[in-house]
Amino acid sequence: MRLRTLFFRSSEGSLTQRAIWLIAAKTLAFASSILLPVILVRQMSLTEFGLYKQAFLITGSVITIFPLGFAMSAFYFLPRAMAYSRRACWAWAALSAKRWPC
Repeated sequence: MRLRTLFFRSSEGSLTQRAIWLIAAKTLAFASSILLPVILVRQMSLTEFGLYKQAFLITGSVITIFPLGFAMSAFYFLPRAMAYSRRACWAWAALSAKRWPC
């Protein structure tokens, strides 16, 4: 229950406490991104490691390009339009989809 309260009620808890959780998560992600390739390069053959890096590059590129910045813009605009949140969400999705060249 404590974990659910921490993540779903942003008005509770201090800003410092939430910032500490964010910093800890970012530090853990950074450390794993440094240590994982060092460990894998010792355990895999050259071909396997090259395939791993290629798959990681493709996955990272798709994850970056696919959302088209919708998530970050939604975090900025949607809380400011609470009265029109449903309509604003659909409008923002339509604008984001319009940027995709088809």
